[in-house]
Amino acid sequence: MISPFKYGGVVSREFFCNREHELRELGRSVENSGKLFIHGERRIGKTSLLKYFIDSLSDDRYIVAFVDVWRCVDTSDFVRKCAEAFGSAGSQSSKKLLQRAASLFTGLRPAVTVDDSGRPQLTISNINRKPDTPLLSEVLSAPERIAESSPAHRVLVVFDEFQEIRNFKDERIERVLRSTIQKQQNIAYIFCGSRKHLLREMFLKGGSPLYRSAAHFPIGCIGTEHWIPFIKERFLIKGVSLENTIIEDICSLTEGHPFYTQMICDILWDSCEPGLEPDKEMLNEILSIVLDREAEGYHAVWESLPSNPRKMLLAVAFENPLINPFSGDIVYKYNLANPSSARSGLEYLVLRDLVEPLEGEYFITDRFMTLWLKRRFNSSF
Repeated sequence: MISPFKYGGVVSREFFCNREHELRELGRSVENSGKLFIHGERRIGKTSLLKYFIDSLSDDRYIVAFVDVWRCVDTSDFVRKCAEAFGSAGSQSSKKLLQRAASLFTGLRPAVTVDDSGRPQLTISNINRKPDTPLLSEVLSAPERIAESSPAHRVLVVFDEFQEIRNFKDERIERVLRSTIQKQQNIAYIFCGSRKHLLREMFLKGGSPLYRSAAHFPIGCIGTEHWIPFIKERFLIKGVSLENTIIEDICSLTEGHPFYTQMICDILWDSCEPGLEPDKEMLNEILSIVLDREAEGYHAVWESLPSNPRKMLLAVAFENPLINPFSGDIVYKYNLANPSSARSGLEYLVLRDLVEPLEGEYFITDRFMTLWLKRRFNSSF
């Protein structure tokens, strides 16, 4: 019997009953032509949630353009992906794709190919390595022209992993985008990403071109009260009865993070025979399997860190949460030279989203990395 728990891939539609509040808020924002910047931890399901939300929108009422910035390597790539997404939005036939692209962009040569599923796909190739500002402005202004030509539709533009534009080292993108969306009254925007530090800097730091141009919309973990019925019902399909206390233990380990909660449930599902009642000992065995699976990735992160960030990562893991990170006790316990070393090490981790500050306390963003570090270095502290 195939496991009903999905992680790292397609998520079951039933799963999104646990995200009803977020879905309602997204719908309200789009209806009001709002601008949101969505952030959350890696693997928490932001992109899956957005795609589920987009799929729920009626083609008769909405035109959606989705730009995956993660796949862009420079400004030229970004402009191309935007032009292809805007030119393809709401169009199906090859003829309509070419007509839309020709009406939106001057000087670009659109072409239509066929994707693996046999559907027509718009492609644009003649963009200079460093496109000029007028072209950048023309492409980013396209959603407004789409809205003007389709007054019966709401237009939504989604940028996924939006913080990646900072890697292009081209300040024009944020400046042009700010001036463009300020003029657009009838376009909804969603900027999504997993690098919380960068997204907050882009939208909440004074002096940033996009400062306060979009509302804050965090995507968090799912509460235990939602997980209990979701998990229990799926194990009953196999004839396995899970006590609420076991599910609560799972959620305590994962803090309700969708990826890791479903990973544990998936392994537990495969380990259970019909009629079995899993206990805490079995759950501990499953946790060891999970940590072994993730160990290579955690080891690579650890090996990439300089000395002070390593020491502060251990401090965050073993204090959990870390409070007063620059105190003499922490400096002495984790063999740091002085409070300045502790500060620079912690800043290094926060800038790379390995550690999250929350109301004066510090946590490792990946819950299982905390457990992996404790298991590996337990005898040291």
